[in-house]
Amino acid sequence: MSLKKQILAGVAVVLLHGAAFAEIRVWHDKDGNYFEGEFVREQLGKVYFKDTSRQTRSIEVTNLAPQSLGYIRTMIPPELEIDFSKNEKNKERNENASPQDQIVVVTGTVKISPAGRTSFEGILRGELYLVGAEVATDDYMMMAKESFPIRFPAERNPSVEFTMSAIARVYEEYNGSQTRGRNYEGYVVVILGPNGDVIKTETNLSWLDDEEFEAFRKLPVRSFFDEDCRKRSVPRPNYYEGRPLVQIFIPGGMIYAI
Repeated sequence: MSLKKQILAGVAVVLLHGAAFAEIRVWHDKDGNYFEGEFVREQLGKVYFKDTSRQTRSIEVTNLAPQSLGYIRTMIPPELEIDFSKNEKNKERNENASPQDQIVVVTGTVKISPAGRTSFEGILRGELYLVGAEVATDDYMMMAKESFPIRFPAERNPSVEFTMSAIARVYEEYNGSQTRGRNYEGYVVVILGPNGDVIKTETNLSWLDDEEFEAFRKLPVRSFFDEDCRKRSVPRPNYYEGRPLVQIFIPGGMIYAI
């Protein structure tokens, strides 16, 4: 493992793309009056806004026009809390399996919960990514990724849980002279709003930032990539590195061998 990977292993959770569902828009009441403002919160039967002069104003929920109330209910998602947990379990092998061939089932579970009471009525989308780190190179691998719905209001439990598993395998080849495969490196959780925009992201991969974020999401499962989220070819160990190259001539041509 490179020094950079060792440093990253101790990095705490990093948040990207903080919640960004507030916007200036025109709001209407039942009497036909309207004003421009940014939705702030709904509390105790009132809706609070910041107007264009950044002053806070409120209006009774029952006095909002249906189209304005409908927008709040279906287009403004609640503040969300993300809780990710990981479990690793060695896969059962038959007695003939090599002890150097280690296969681990990595299971990631993400729990999405509203930070408080919510009046949102609709479906958000979640995305979960599991990333592995190659042991033979400094590359990474997209081990697994999948999307899942987050429905509000929930029928029973206000939280939504989603679980996904991937295989991490490390093995030796060339008579034990090279270690190949990958270990689990980290996760990414993405929450999408009603219009498909990213409203919240959480990860423990400190090298993943906004510039490479969209490229990361487009990477297919089992693809290899670097820290700039650029695709890489299948990692190959440098088995012959440092050994002299011997030329062997045969009739009709020439081949090289080590």
